[in-house]
Amino acid sequence: MIFLYGLLNDASTSTNNAEIKTNSLSQEVTFPEGEINDKTPVVFLVGWGGSTLKQLAKYREVYLQKQCIIITQSQQAPGQHLLELPDAPVKQTRSYELVRHMAENKLTNNPIFFHVMSNTGFHQYRNLGKTLMEQNRKIVGAVLDSCPAWFNFERIMDAFFELLRAKIPLPRSVLYCFVRVVMYVYKLYWRILYLTGYSVAEKNREAITDGNKFPWPKLYLYSDSDTVIPSASVKASIEQAKVTSAVRSHNFLSSLHVQHFRDFPERYLQECTTFFDSCLEKHFDSEKTIQQCKL
Repeated sequence: MIFLYGLLNDASTSTNNAEIKTNSLSQEVTFPEGEINDKTPVVFLVGWGGSTLKQLAKYREVYLQKQCIIITQSQQAPGQHLLELPDAPVKQTRSYELVRHMAENKLTNNPIFFHVMSNTGFHQYRNLGKTLMEQNRKIVGAVLDSCPAWFNFERIMDAFFELLRAKIPLPRSVLYCFVRVVMYVYKLYWRILYLTGYSVAEKNREAITDGNKFPWPKLYLYSDSDTVIPSASVKASIEQAKVTSAVRSHNFLSSLHVQHFRDFPERYLQECTTFFDSCLEKHFDSEKTIQQCKL
């Protein structure tokens, strides 16, 4: 891996960045200045479908200020995530590649924290979480921003429309007609899968259930005004997650999909940093207790 030294999104401190090459995704690992050891937290920052590393920089800065190692993952190809099946082998391959890069950088004993956005981030989080659990890694918590939601064609169409509107300067009516045609083909694609015995809705439901039932603490950030991921879906996930883990949540009420940080920066930072600190404190208290028991 090639290390690059430079400024992070106009930050006052310099960082070491290493580019990670995996199939179809843009990924980067950022190291804080100063000493790094097995107590340095590793944060997996997974963006929404269509996000870029530049758009995720302000989220990365939150954890860089906490002296964390941040592995940032974005998927820039518009709409590509919509074509991937919930249990697509490529998702698992990405997880194994990331875990391998952690081992190469001697990060196998570090506490791990997640910050993921939208359903795209949630599905990658679910696969990566399962892979890390299989290897008995120390996962201390997860922030779930604008996710998850159950499978719904109309919801997918809304998400695709918003993605195109942000990237292509065309009238809404033109984009909407284009999306309608694309979604017709998209429905046909999933229908063919269903006729061959593959239920996308069922696989998506299984994936969301798996992610909600991970044992580590979770913070759900959502909004009643999110038209892509309805707050009702997030609230249902919160109730499901309470069965197996400690759960916190905050409803921003008026912000749109993955726009909570933009609209309410102070409250967003407060929620994330307070939760992160509590997860790390609980983890290190637990580690201390284990060491005392061994003595």
